[in-house]
Amino acid sequence: MVVCGILLLVLSGSLTWIIEISLSQHIATAYDTVTMITIATYTFYKITVAAVQRVRHWDTSPLSVVIRNIRYAEVAASVLTLQRSMLVSFGTSEHTPSQWMNALTGAAVCAFILSLGIYLIWKSRKEVEPWQNPNL
Repeated sequence: MVVCGILLLVLSGSLTWIIEISLSQHIATAYDTVTMITIATYTFYKITVAAVQRVRHWDTSPLSVVIRNIRYAEVAASVLTLQRSMLVSFGTSEHTPSQWMNALTGAAVCAFILSLGIYLIWKSRKEVEPWQNPNL
């Protein structure tokens, strides 16, 4: 759990760096309509699966918690990718509003993934406490 939490922290930091570079260099890829529909379908499928599994399964085992948090990070990154692609593919030629939207969504996604990593580390430390021997 701790390792996955640390990896989510690293993912958040590297995603922040990638978003900053892509915004400062105006790097974005425009796709055709069919590809955008495919990206949107994948993103909404992942959102639906994450929501349904969250409602149905209340398993609190460490492995389930880790997998669930990785899934949430994947969904957040997919939403960011969908937004960036849609703004470039279907947006106007004016870059300022789309840059602000991408910056705000990117910051929210990075903060969300960072909070998932911190949560995993906190939860693992909380679960270790009952197992520690008080006589040591």
